[in-house]
Amino acid sequence: MKVMLILLLLGVGLSSATGHASPLTVDPENPIVGDTVTITMTGWWMDSCWSLVDQACSDHLKGVIVIEAYGYDALGREADACLQMVVGYEVVCTYEDLAAGEYRVHAIEHADSLRYPGEREWSLTFTVSPLVSSDGLTWTTLKTMYR
Repeated sequence: MKVMLILLLLGVGLSSATGHASPLTVDPENPIVGDTVTITMTGWWMDSCWSLVDQACSDHLKGVIVIEAYGYDALGREADACLQMVVGYEVVCTYEDLAAGEYRVHAIEHADSLRYPGEREWSLTFTVSPLVSSDGLTWTTLKTMYR
């Protein structure tokens, strides 16, 4: 029974054509003006023929950030066979000058492949909060601001 379950899980895990990208992460989770914000896109492909050949982090124009990962599949080109293994990747983009406001992150995984050409996309929205001056603020005022 355990063997059947493992085989079923492997079959489900390998059914994805180009792989998987986990949800995008933003660090810190609730940035304020002046924070260095790191956005990370992680993913994987299903066999050893894949590799990350390029990546890109855009500027933050009009509140939109684009992160791109470019995968290359060597099967049918340089390789005749591939080992079944997980090939992970990570694209890390750092921003130091984000103004207060809402930002939309659009992540794209490009697949240069004879087997599974195409793109996969994910998005995430986060907000950079303005700095709050502490001059003249009381504890009661602060509590009401965050209720």
